[in-house]
Amino acid sequence: MKTLKEMIEITGAANGATYNKKEVKKVARVATKEEIVETVLDGIVETTNVANKGDYIITGLAGEKYVVRAEKFNKLYESTDSKGVYKTKPDSIKAVKVKEEISFIAPWGSEMIALSGDFIAFRSNSDAYRIEKDEFEKTYELA
Repeated sequence: MKTLKEMIEITGAANGATYNKKEVKKVARVATKEEIVETVLDGIVETTNVANKGDYIITGLAGEKYVVRAEKFNKLYESTDSKGVYKTKPDSIKAVKVKEEISFIAPWGSEMIALSGDFIAFRSNSDAYRIEKDEFEKTYELA
């Protein structure tokens, strides 16, 4: 298993292409207490994270759940007229397509596995993570 820094170097994520986030609506709820959240896609556990009280637990487009820290959530999402439904705010990231499976320690300290064809989203040397290929294509477009 690679460190976050090693994964960024191996994949070249810091030098990836720039992608803009599409406007996408997602369901989110606020964690009322500490809880463990497993992100599962196609029956595979992508990663495990801990939501602290006040963090947001988002349900992605494929039904997977993941945690966004409270301080980051308001930068990335805004409320809609529907209760519990949020839409993405304009945003951009650097990203690279993974050529072969790589296992690394995600910024939240848990193992994360990126499969061939998935993307590594890069925001900074301390904020890079896997996005499953179908989810990525539904959420981002080349800038």
